[in-house]
Amino acid sequence: MSATAQALHSFCSLSGLAVVGDGLPAAAIAASLASSGHTVKLWNVDGRAPGECEIRQWSRSAISRRSQVKLDVVSDDFGRVVKDTAFICLSVAGADYSASLEKLSPYLSDGQTVVLVAAPLGAALQFSRQLDSLCAGLKINILETGALYDSIEVAGNVALLTGPRKRVSICGLSRNETRRALAVAGQLWSGLVPASNVIERGFTDVECFVRAVINLCAFVGGSSGLEKKQVLPAAVAMVSSLDAEISALSKEFSVSFPGIGQALVDFAGGHGRSLAEILDSLSHLHGSGSGVMVEMPLETLCTDISDTFVLVEDFARLARLPVPVITSVIELAQVVSKRDLRKQGRGLSNLGLVGADVREIIEIVNG
Repeated sequence: MSATAQALHSFCSLSGLAVVGDGLPAAAIAASLASSGHTVKLWNVDGRAPGECEIRQWSRSAISRRSQVKLDVVSDDFGRVVKDTAFICLSVAGADYSASLEKLSPYLSDGQTVVLVAAPLGAALQFSRQLDSLCAGLKINILETGALYDSIEVAGNVALLTGPRKRVSICGLSRNETRRALAVAGQLWSGLVPASNVIERGFTDVECFVRAVINLCAFVGGSSGLEKKQVLPAAVAMVSSLDAEISALSKEFSVSFPGIGQALVDFAGGHGRSLAEILDSLSHLHGSGSGVMVEMPLETLCTDISDTFVLVEDFARLARLPVPVITSVIELAQVVSKRDLRKQGRGLSNLGLVGADVREIIEIVNG
């Protein structure tokens, strides 16, 4: 039996899939999967779930799909939700999986697949390291994906998922893991695009870079020009410079990077002939979809910096590659937030890569 056939057989012979998360996005993702006909179990703190699901495009002319939701299990009992479940989607804020893993790990078993939804750079490596510290020797497949939707929320009893992505990046810790799980993941979401390794997938997930720059410009300047549905030229220039730095870093780690503009077109639904036009087209990144300025919270900026920028700076330092724009964004975000984002951020140590050089990291992620 081929690896693909084995994965599908395992998925079908066990009790479907589970969604685990500590917030509304997890409940909404579970609702969207159930509304598509999948048998879904949901873990959340209060044991509640939406009764309806609406999936809609940003375009007002697009027809929304709204349907009733019936979940197989909704519980705050990890064992009831996770035990003997083949496929587990983990949706948590940021990249701190330790709290979820302490509750989740006793019910995990060999052969299961865990998908980290909307994961930041290096998430699968971090999750694997934290899991190994709790359950050494456990053999599970670990995958990470980019964002599935532009916006996820729950209003009353309805899960609202706006802007379903036509293409979603996905990658496992190894090529074999990616191949084994892709057959199953493809049954849940369309448009999955496998990356060659987790560093490539993380670099391609450029929305956090763009969002942080636009958000920072709004905080520093007091206005971002978004009331006119335009990103300030200064923000465009900063994004362009970030593009050059990430491109150079990608070469050092031997991964393919299409550029920020092309990545936004490929994975975020952007469109336009120039970087400025592409950025202006992505209303979900700057809250201008209705034509009215919607300020992003400071916490969003801090999360983007601590989850991704600090780690990218670590990669650059290891490669002895200067990244003045990335460093400047971190410094300015620390001034605005009055927080030590480097201290609270993710670094190479969180991924278990301390002591490894660039060549060794390349070998690890291509294993």
